[in-house]
Amino acid sequence: MRLIQRAYLAEYRDAAGQDHCTPVDIWLAERGHQAVLVFRDLPDPSQAGRAFHSLAHELLPYLLPPETELVLLALKSGDLGTKPRAQVLPPSAQAA
Repeated sequence: MRLIQRAYLAEYRDAAGQDHCTPVDIWLAERGHQAVLVFRDLPDPSQAGRAFHSLAHELLPYLLPPETELVLLALKSGDLGTKPRAQVLPPSAQAA
């Protein structure tokens, strides 16, 4: 896999109507059949669907072929002395 976009700021609105930005790294498999979107430091991983929806309209159509299989990860930075943790998000996050 190769990194094709680093720390792109995805803007989204949460259910309470508050605007947020979260950095997203986009990795693409060599043959372009699969991409991994890594959402970093989301306040709540359930908001990844909203951030993804924003990306799906503003950036992804220009970077990825339409048939690309997507995997969404939410990466939470570790507190002092702990490792960062990643959570694989279900496909339903892409439908939000």
